[in-house]
Amino acid sequence: MIVLDTHTWIWLVGAPDQLSGAARDAIDGAETLGVSAISTWEIATKERRGRLRLDRPVHVWRRQALAIAGVEELPVTGPIALRAGAFADGIPGDPADRLITATALDHGAALVTKDGRLQGTAARTGLRWIW
Repeated sequence: MIVLDTHTWIWLVGAPDQLSGAARDAIDGAETLGVSAISTWEIATKERRGRLRLDRPVHVWRRQALAIAGVEELPVTGPIALRAGAFADGIPGDPADRLITATALDHGAALVTKDGRLQGTAARTGLRWIW
């Protein structure tokens, strides 16, 4: 399993040319593509605020994006929430990023992300990332 950051999931569905070669190879080679349930919240929030434009209603987008072979929605469990809350301040600062990072760590999976802030926390969190 690998875990997809929110932007990676969006690009996989609607703009696969935005993915790096390493990201594409990891996605193609993975049996399971995990996406944190918090990514759905993040997408819905960005869409509502006009920071993201989807070509269909967000609930339809989610259903279709989860129907892609190998994609599995991962719940935000108590242990994941505790791990996210225990990160030192600024590692990473955004609550959604903290939960996505904790989800990848909880599942022992690499995170597919272009986000340099998350990549930069790898030494302090133990996060393995691909891009």
